[in-house]
Amino acid sequence: MGIGFETTTPGTILALEEAINQNIDNFYIYSMHKLVEPALRALLEQPDFDIDGFLCPGHVGAVIGEEGFEFLVKDYNKPSVICGFEAGDILIGIYKIVNQLLNNRAELENEYKRVVKKKEIR
Repeated sequence: MGIGFETTTPGTILALEEAINQNIDNFYIYSMHKLVEPALRALLEQPDFDIDGFLCPGHVGAVIGEEGFEFLVKDYNKPSVICGFEAGDILIGIYKIVNQLLNNRAELENEYKRVVKKKEIR
């Protein structure tokens, strides 16, 4: 198994469960799973980081919830929109970020409410 974020962890667990169920004794996981928040914080804290807003990935939001991206606004004052991957989702997300920038606002908006909820999945 390789590197992944929150969204790939369930697949790793399923592979592990299957190996256990089949009594496979030569199955190993070298876990390199990362959390999205620390990775984004590391980028944001680079001295030459110059991004005005974030299109937050809806598939990650489906796992970590809206709350998982709130730090972008609270700690870094970056307009952020959680969106899906269909063309309409992305266009709406870009529109919402541009609208926030033009109005000197930094908010977390959830354009992908059909999938992403406020809190993480437990």
